Amino acid sequence: MKKRFFLSVILCLLSLVWSGGAVAQDEEPKAVHRFLRAGGNSIAIVNEMGDTEWEYLLEPMQEVYDAWLLSNGNVFFSFKEGAREITVDKKKREVKADKDKGKSIVWEYSASKRAEVYGVQPLSDGLYLIAESFPNGQTKIYEMTNKKEIKKTVSIKLSGLAHEQARMVRKTALNTYLATQQRYGGDAMEFNEKGEWLRTMPGGRYAAVRLPNGNTVVACGDAHRVYEIDFWDKVVWEVKKDEIPGNPLGFVAGVQRLPNGNTIICNVPELNAAKNQPLAFEITPQKKVVWEADGATEMVKKIMSIQILDEKFQKAPYGPLR
Repeated sequence: MKKRFFLSVILCLLSLVWSGGAVAQDEEPKAVHRFLRAGGNSIAIVNEMGDTEWEYLLEPMQEVYDAWLLSNGNVFFSFKEGAREITVDKKKREVKADKDKGKSIVWEYSASKRAEVYGVQPLSDGLYLIAESFPNGQTKIYEMTNKKEIKKTVSIKLSGLAHEQARMVRKTALNTYLATQQRYGGDAMEFNEKGEWLRTMPGGRYAAVRLPNGNTVVACGDAHRVYEIDFWDKVVWEVKKDEIPGNPLGFVAGVQRLPNGNTIICNVPELNAAKNQPLAFEITPQKKVVWEADGATEMVKKIMSIQILDEKFQKAPYGPLR
């Protein structure tokens, strides 16, 4: 009788252990990422521990909104007065652009007087996309070589001053262009190769990213929202301002959709936000947070655009979806 009692106790304990293990296996594992970030007048590569491997500082007023790590190991980015491709010297933790004197600059495009550049993209055919916004509400999208030979120019009509136009312009696989307007109720819009308007995605004040299935992820800036819309303009997924505990949406900037279906959101906190609120975070399609870029981590600062550099994501089909 005693043997049966002790055996039943042991079986109960084992069942508790096994059930606990099953619950643990069902939990979403926390992710770690190495990433490129841009914001303010700074671009940096941050490792999995949150430490800065390399940083490039521009002059104080040269805001950086869009940056890419290229397959050749260089960084291509936009700043207020133009765009640059630079080398990444891993021996230097920090490079100050005003003291650089061309040592790391591979090539540079200078914007026209009173024009500003806030969107760039490396294209699959080896060309570089640069979006230059002018004070008259016109944005010109150039496709050029690294010798600054312009192969194509697409003129699109937006509204507002140069600073308020064309954040993070993207060319799609169908040779259309996605552009956003930052302020005054701005929207994301799609244009064809002739610069003709095709479509509006409401509230897209910062970024629009076309996915391989034809859907588009839209970041809404100070409208405090991210959503995914299908070809027929139906919202199929969204995140609202106070929907993610610990991560209320402030100014929603760059986004990246990962091959596993998760979404990285760059989130500039509002003025009254918690001091250490994450500046970027990753959520599953079910909106569970699995990674955060800690706002208190040294050198992370404001993040306006992000590119996850994990090897498995870099080699994914279609390239980074951001």
